[in-house]
Amino acid sequence: MEAAHSDNPVLDALLSVAFKLHPQTVDLSLDRLERLLSRLGNPHRKLPPVFHVAGTNGKGSTVAFLRACLEASGARVHVYTSPHLVRFNERIRLAGHLIDDDTLMLNMRDVLNVNANMPITFFELTTAVALLAFSRTPADACILEVGLGGRLDATNVIENPVVTGIAQLGIDHQSWLGNSILDIAREKAGIAKKGVPMLLSRYPKTVTARIAEVAGLAGAKTLVRGEDWDSALYEGQLHYRDAAGKLSLPLPRLAGVHQYDNAALAVAMLRHQSAITVPDSALRAGMGWAEWPARLQKLDKGPLTARLAPEADVWLDGGHNPAAGRAIADAFRGHALAERPFYIVLGMLSTKDAAGFLKPFAGRATAVYAVPIARHEHHDPAELVRIARETGLPASTSSSVAEALSEIARGSDRARPPVVLITGSPGVGKSTTAAAFIEHVNRTRSGTIVTAESPVEVPFTSQSSVVTQREVGVNVVSVSVALRDAERNFAHSALVGEIQTHQDQLDTFNAARHGMFVVTTAFSSRAAEAVKMLVTDLDRDGVDGADLVSSTLQAVIHQVRLPSLSAGRWAFAYESIVISGQKEIAALVRARDWIGLQETITMDDSASLNGSLAALVRSKAVLLESAMAHAYDKSGLSALVGRA
Repeated sequence: MEAAHSDNPVLDALLSVAFKLHPQTVDLSLDRLERLLSRLGNPHRKLPPVFHVAGTNGKGSTVAFLRACLEASGARVHVYTSPHLVRFNERIRLAGHLIDDDTLMLNMRDVLNVNANMPITFFELTTAVALLAFSRTPADACILEVGLGGRLDATNVIENPVVTGIAQLGIDHQSWLGNSILDIAREKAGIAKKGVPMLLSRYPKTVTARIAEVAGLAGAKTLVRGEDWDSALYEGQLHYRDAAGKLSLPLPRLAGVHQYDNAALAVAMLRHQSAITVPDSALRAGMGWAEWPARLQKLDKGPLTARLAPEADVWLDGGHNPAAGRAIADAFRGHALAERPFYIVLGMLSTKDAAGFLKPFAGRATAVYAVPIARHEHHDPAELVRIARETGLPASTSSSVAEALSEIARGSDRARPPVVLITGSPGVGKSTTAAAFIEHVNRTRSGTIVTAESPVEVPFTSQSSVVTQREVGVNVVSVSVALRDAERNFAHSALVGEIQTHQDQLDTFNAARHGMFVVTTAFSSRAAEAVKMLVTDLDRDGVDGADLVSSTLQAVIHQVRLPSLSAGRWAFAYESIVISGQKEIAALVRARDWIGLQETITMDDSASLNGSLAALVRSKAVLLESAMAHAYDKSGLSALVGRA
């Protein structure tokens, strides 16, 4: 298997160096990483409360639900997961925001320098990078997904998590974990820690007993589904219970009935820890907030779906073992072959059980298209075809996913649009608000609008303006190129999906300085913090960030999302800074007086977050409990609500 790659040449080189430090991709041990962490000053002991999740299937989705519920409660959350889909950066989320290239490179250089070319696996070293970055960035919680197994997994250097959980178990990674489910259960249970509650999903009794045995030796208390806690689907809701009481939750946003189990495990973990208060309202909101790409993800408009008829459905999933095959097949039971053809486009690593994965689709799928996986050791497509046919599935090879979809399109009947599953080995509404700004401009102003997004989230139809949408990495190389093209084409407005790099930021402000109306998004915990972040980052680029921001930035809107009292809906609260035409505000920015800037906002009920939250409570749009979870000044919010 080759190293992870990046379109940033400097980061790509660092990843390559890290990959070459050990001759084996997997060599389970904690000794190398513990020595490295010691030389780094033990960053793993300087983390906020840690949630540790293991399992064969579902651990990533459980992490997604944990993150969604914690963020719905107002917490800033670090997350470490693996593998990634497109960019290595996806593995590390700092306080809610994917790590940017500069921060990743800074931490990777520090780790590589301290490691001094000593043998260490790629996963061990990059785990050290994540832990170091987490220790340097304030947050309220940290979620770690086990990479492989548990007992000897690099994430198991954490000594005192606040809670651990084990998702669904199955046969996978036999070369390292053992050939029986009991062997695998023993390895997964190795994340147990003395005095730390361990939440268990529903398994056969022998498996539960094996986990309890290992956990007991470690001094951990196991809490078993069906005994200490449980959940069930009833009348369109997910009903949860434990010793603390019962809870009715909306059904999870993530597709597939197996997600009910993952969501319930996340709720159980949150309710059996005491480090962070998570109100019931945040648990309910988290069901709809959770996002986990390539887990039964239905693809919207894009270059892949464009190859098929508009009525066709294209789904993406990273499943690669028998248990995942069963879960995915069950999720598509409702797609009757007599009504709609069902195709599978499959690429799979050579270490995975292709026959076990495909078997559940026998009699349910129309055909399989086998494709290679670039830069990885994978099953030869011809071999996948042979395996598929042995399970009773018609199959053929394709050179790529795109070519497979084109072949499906050529053989499809528009009256029976296909369902396509692409599978194999692998928010608070900021984007929606930004899109609303652009849509308003689209309706009311003639001219040209250009977007630079990754991915394109909201499709626009040209109205008064001509809208050109460009997906970074697909239709255009970078945000920089998209904005330069926009200027050359005299675009009056632009949407930058998210500022992720210093260059993106500099180009965005330069475009605004040259007269373009630019709407973009970035992560921050407060409006004043966003301004500070912009100024500080621009300073690093050798410009006077305070001067550029104070003269160019018109306004900042900080937005939070709360569960609404209207079923299935959300409410939004806002904190805003208007800089354009506000001499006092601009002066505070130029003086880099961030405390004064935040105090100015706080004093204005119409602009402050507390004022917006109080208005929602008074209008009975949200519960006071939900508003308090997002308030920075809880006593101030109480006073505002009581003033009504």
